[in-house]
Amino acid sequence: MIVIVINVLNYPPETKMIVYLIGASTVITMFSDTFTIVFYAFEKMQYSSGLMIFSRIAPLVAGLYALLTDKGLLGLATAYLIVSVISILINFAILSINFFVPKLEFDLKFCWSVMKELFLFNLAAIFAIIYFRVGVVMLSKMQGDSVVGWFSASFKLIESLRFIPISIMGALLTGFAQLFFTDPKKLLENSQRALEVLLIIIIPIAIGVLLLADKIILFLYGVQFSNSIPVFRILIVAEIFMFMNYILTYLLVVCNKQKFNALINFICCIVCVVFNFLLIPKYSYIAVSSVHLAMEIIVFTLCMYFLSGILGKIDILKIGRRPALAGLAMGAIIILIKNQSILLSIPVAVFAYFIFLVLLGSFDFKGKFPWIRS
Repeated sequence: MIVIVINVLNYPPETKMIVYLIGASTVITMFSDTFTIVFYAFEKMQYSSGLMIFSRIAPLVAGLYALLTDKGLLGLATAYLIVSVISILINFAILSINFFVPKLEFDLKFCWSVMKELFLFNLAAIFAIIYFRVGVVMLSKMQGDSVVGWFSASFKLIESLRFIPISIMGALLTGFAQLFFTDPKKLLENSQRALEVLLIIIIPIAIGVLLLADKIILFLYGVQFSNSIPVFRILIVAEIFMFMNYILTYLLVVCNKQKFNALINFICCIVCVVFNFLLIPKYSYIAVSSVHLAMEIIVFTLCMYFLSGILGKIDILKIGRRPALAGLAMGAIIILIKNQSILLSIPVAVFAYFIFLVLLGSFDFKGKFPWIRS
């Protein structure tokens, strides 16, 4: 499909090679993720979490190296492919040593039964991929690859954070599924606690990026990527909703309401294509960033609506109140020392944030979050 589409759109040879490399990386990652599911099944989350961290941090490091050494987008795509190959080899080794040696077998009856069960999951995933990636494709076609580079520089930094909600949800998914049948009220309580943990993590990151985006981008990429600064700020706000949406969309799956995820992603898919088509000609990469933020808000709003009728109301304002207050106090500290190097500003801000959290009583991990060690 990737080969057909990229050739039909008549991109130049270098762009085609970049897409082929990224496509190969994506396919390899899909197989690698299949191995990771085995770790979840055996409740060995230390393996999946470690590999998740590697799969997020390694592409970022490799990508930065490719950009800083003037390898260009082709070097960046090659770096992602190399990381994907290393990741699947590590997965295979861990699986073979600790569980079983994977082997390829074809069972038509089993495949058909799985496909029927996973139809709504696959439908939701297809729509999600479209609305999540179509903006970049449209931006490339309508504005050129250099503009895509400005967007992608910030997007990859933000994307590297996603191992956090994925790891947390991976640790909780089995327990959440059991609670839905045994104690739905407890499921609602634990999901709110999980949301609070994610907000405790992402809110200070978001506030720090909003205030220090210019310094971070210039420090990592240099002045030639200064156009990435507003993108960085918009996408980090979207990431707040993205963190919460990981919990909310998984809750719909746990409640056996996959059809709602498919519906939500279908709506986002249509809205994303329409708004990107209308806004990119005038607002370029800012349009793609803003539409991405709007999509995350739509997903959040619809998930909250559907879950309120299934589990009950999730009081997000109450959950996020103390992390937000601590984050605002931290933001004031950042403003006071903003003229200092980010190598000083960031550690001071992190320390201040944790102090404010303790003072506000948001750090009772033993009492409130006994499951967090998972």
